[in-house]
Amino acid sequence: MVQPPWVSRYSVACPFCAAKFRPSNSSTGIIKFNCPECGELLEYVPRNDWLFLLLSMAGGIALTIHWGFSGFAFAFWAIVATWSILFAAVGVAYHIRPPQVQQCSMSLRFTDKRRR
Repeated sequence: MVQPPWVSRYSVACPFCAAKFRPSNSSTGIIKFNCPECGELLEYVPRNDWLFLLLSMAGGIALTIHWGFSGFAFAFWAIVATWSILFAAVGVAYHIRPPQVQQCSMSLRFTDKRRR
């Protein structure tokens, strides 16, 4: 499926009005943002990113053991390998499955607009 040129891979679709937009352009915060079309307060759907951290830590430590480091060099290269694996894994996962958005679970409503 070919996307129109104004829709980037960083765009998300509002689950209420189906408008596609980039959250960074309408951001009120890092995690929560408003839809520019309907004004609904949205947030990213939580993912299991901690699993990426655990797997990258295990991989970084395993690589450092395989390389034969010990002492301070082991700690330094384990941290470097862990962060390298983490950034690579998150970068690949982002392109395979881009983040989704949902209605903000902790939003206060002071208007007569009904909850969807």
